[in-house]
Amino acid sequence: MNSVWLEYALSSRQSGLVHVSEADTSGGYTCPYCGEGVIARRGRQNTWHFAHSGDTCHSVRAKRVLPLLPLYYDFYHLTPTEMAALRRIYNYGYGDKRATGRLESGGFIAWNPYRGRMGSYDVTRKGEISLGTLSLPLFAAVQADEIRIMREKLKRETEQMGSIDLMLYETQIARLHEASLYFLQVTGHVYKIGITSRPLETRLSEIARDIKPYLPDSEIKPLGVWQHAGRLERYWKYRYRHSQYRLGSLTEYYWFNDVAPVLRELRRLHLEIEVQ
Repeated sequence: MNSVWLEYALSSRQSGLVHVSEADTSGGYTCPYCGEGVIARRGRQNTWHFAHSGDTCHSVRAKRVLPLLPLYYDFYHLTPTEMAALRRIYNYGYGDKRATGRLESGGFIAWNPYRGRMGSYDVTRKGEISLGTLSLPLFAAVQADEIRIMREKLKRETEQMGSIDLMLYETQIARLHEASLYFLQVTGHVYKIGITSRPLETRLSEIARDIKPYLPDSEIKPLGVWQHAGRLERYWKYRYRHSQYRLGSLTEYYWFNDVAPVLRELRRLHLEIEVQ
C-alpha cells in the first residue's frame, strides 16, 4: 500500500529534498529512507504526496513524517478561529474565550496581570510568529534555538531511522546555509526578495529577463545581501504576504509605499544568523 505521508523526496537533479508541489514530471525521485523510486501524486481528492513505485517501505509506514527544519515550512499552524482570536488578543488584549484556552496551553499567549486595570493576555513570540508580526531579527534568534533543539533531539536518537533523520536534517541546514538572502528594488515601489547560492549578478540577469514583459524599462537595484540567511526567506515572505504584488504569473514581488521600515529590519540582521 502506498503512503500518503511522504511529502518530500530526494532528487537526482535538484538539490537535496524536494517538496511534492515542486516536483516535475521527469521523475528521478527516491525515498530518503529506503532509496527506492517514488512518484509524485498530485490529485484533486487525496493529499499531495510521493508514493513508492512498489510497496511503501517500513520506515515511512512507521514514521509518517520527515524531520523538517523548524519554522521554515510552516509557522505554527492554527485554525482560522484561533488565528482570529490571536489577532484580536494582539490588538486588544482579549479574544474568543473558546479559543483562548487552546492558545494559552499552546504557548501562543500568556496572562499579564499588569496589563490594563484588571490584567489581560500578551501574545508571546510564538504567537507573533503565527501572526507574522515578530521582527525578522527576533524570528532569526527563535528559529536558531529551535534548530539547535531539534538537532540535539535527533542526535540522542540511536535507532537506524534516527540516524537517517539526522542526515536529512543536516542536509537541509547545509543547503540553506550556503544560500544568501537578497533584497532588490525592481522599479518604483516594486521590490523582490529571494535566496541564491550563485553570484548575485547571475540571478539579476535572470530576474531582468523574467520581468521584461511587464516592466521593460526597469533598472534593478540591489539593496542588500545577507550571507547564510537562506533560512529566513520564507518567514519574511509570510510576514509581508499582504504586500505581495503580482507581475503576470510572477508572484515573488512586493509593493511598499514606504520601504524604509522593511530595510531597517533587514539591516538589523547583524546578529549571528549561522546555526553552529
